Amino acid sequence: MSRFSYDVMLPGSLLMRIDVPQPVFDDATARLLAQAYLPSAQFVKTIIALGKKPDLIVRFEESENCSLFVRGGLHRLRGKWQGEASLMDLLFLSYGAARLAWLKRGLYPVHAAALDLGDGGLTLLVGHSGSGKTAVTLSAVSRGHKVFSGNKTLVRIEGDRLVAVCGTRPMTTKAEDVERHLSTDAVKSGYQGRSAFLLKDEHYAATSPTAVHSILLPRLNDGVEKARRLGSLAALHRLYPYFLDTVNADIVLAGGKAVLSGNPDKGVREKLTAGLGVALATDDLFGGVKATVKVMELEGSMAFINHTLDGERA
Repeated sequence: MSRFSYDVMLPGSLLMRIDVPQPVFDDATARLLAQAYLPSAQFVKTIIALGKKPDLIVRFEESENCSLFVRGGLHRLRGKWQGEASLMDLLFLSYGAARLAWLKRGLYPVHAAALDLGDGGLTLLVGHSGSGKTAVTLSAVSRGHKVFSGNKTLVRIEGDRLVAVCGTRPMTTKAEDVERHLSTDAVKSGYQGRSAFLLKDEHYAATSPTAVHSILLPRLNDGVEKARRLGSLAALHRLYPYFLDTVNADIVLAGGKAVLSGNPDKGVREKLTAGLGVALATDDLFGGVKATVKVMELEGSMAFINHTLDGERA
């Protein structure tokens, strides 16, 4: 039986080898989907990667019975290849394997978009699917702001600073009216009721690691408008699960027939709470409050959130 191998370079000096029974990643739309789930993923020719042993191997094997085997860096999923469903299983499994490896290396895959508002730093828009994160990001683009990351942002903690290392460039959304943001030659891929696409090049910020100045937790609604700055302890409690990406910790595969456990080592959790606590700490300084990173909850209409977001440049 023919097999196809693809080597993918990931942040943290990780080399992932994806081994499949179909040439799925010969297709540009499948690569776009991979880059929508794996921050800064770069497909490289296998011959180029021969000098480096893969840190992670994600393998799909054809079988009548479904099973998942994990040992060290090997993640082997067996089952019947079923087109898009199996491709998404492969991407979810690849992200789950990379997530655990990143956490061990002190890289946190935050479920967040990252915007460059022109103030020398980045603003993270943190939220799970459905919170309005992508809609707010696209609205910011229409007002001239730059996108550093569309959905996942890899962050490391440096002393009392949060630094965005890289992120996913493709956007993913259920919205249909996105054509005006696309480049004329953009790859666009529909999957599971969603759309993944790239913005025009002019809408993207530079990709070099950049300090995070503020974190916003937006929620779009047509009701009460609220903007509340969080103290350090409240911010730590709210952000901790996002930095671990706990929603995507356990990966359900093959329609529930297999599950990848995403529990990180205890040391990972302790390191995160200690480091994040320092970065979010506030001090009374000459009668005021000083914080390395400002964290705010935002709730209300798009106009209200836009007004508050634009005010972050002040």
